[in-house]
Amino acid sequence: LKERYPNLLDANAAFCDVEAGSILYLPASWFHEVTSYGAADGHLAVNYWLHPPDGDSFSAPYSSGFWPNDYRDRFDNECK
Repeated sequence: LKERYPNLLDANAAFCDVEAGSILYLPASWFHEVTSYGAADGHLAVNYWLHPPDGDSFSAPYSSGFWPNDYRDRFDNECK
């Protein structure tokens, strides 16, 4: 494992508490572990997997129009 991932032993753990009404954004491919503690009225955890940018520039982050079109269609439908 050390030969294949030489920087693994230098990795640092990060911890956080996410309170009710908050959101935690994790960049694509970040390894994570979640422990949920229910409140008296319950709790909800949602994952939404976004395709990481694969384009050549910041102004055109995707190589296809799928994700920009998906976002536009969702936004347009919510605003009507």
